[in-house]
Amino acid sequence: MSTDLPATLRRLFSFLGKQYTDTQIQGLCDHLSVEKFKKNDAVNGEKLYNNIQSNLDKREFKGPQSYSRL
Repeated sequence: MSTDLPATLRRLFSFLGKQYTDTQIQGLCDHLSVEKFKKNDAVNGEKLYNNIQSNLDKREFKGPQSYSRL
């Protein structure tokens, strides 16, 4: 799909019975590019990773804990 994304999108739109202009298809190709995904915080998970990492850094580990069954 990534080798010729515009052609793939045209086939998909044809299957769905939709028509889009070349400008709209190019805009969608730009939006779906891997580089955009890398920069998109909602997709790449960087904020989530940083949040988890900062919470782990704040946690104080007390060593092994023993638990007893009731």
